[in-house]
Amino acid sequence: MKLSILAAAALAALSSLAAVPAQAQTQTWTVVSGTCGDWHGTWAMQHVGPGHWIGTSVATVVTRKCTGSAMGAQLTASVDFSTYGNQTWKATDTNTQNGSHCYYSGSVTSHTTAAGTYTCGTNGQKSSISIASPVAFFN
Repeated sequence: MKLSILAAAALAALSSLAAVPAQAQTQTWTVVSGTCGDWHGTWAMQHVGPGHWIGTSVATVVTRKCTGSAMGAQLTASVDFSTYGNQTWKATDTNTQNGSHCYYSGSVTSHTTAAGTYTCGTNGQKSSISIASPVAFFN
């Protein structure tokens, strides 16, 4: 009888472990953005649903061809990214250090690359963005 009680307790403990969801794995996406590609960075993204990703962006000025920002200037923000069945995508960023929000949209050009445009703030200039991911966007 003691053995069956121990076995039942062990089985209950194992079944409760199986019910705990696995931690979402962060994927690092490489991003080049700006009118002349002056900003390079990463988006550390977690998959949260079909075609839906959230994470943090970090972008740094690497050239000053078209930006008025200083070399090495850096911005961070929270990113919400979604893909759609017609091979398009949209994203927004919030909590940007400089207070402006950016709105992105474009096309998924392969399973792991996307391109598009974005504007930041209310009177922002339209700029280009390209994204490369180590995993498919449509998970």
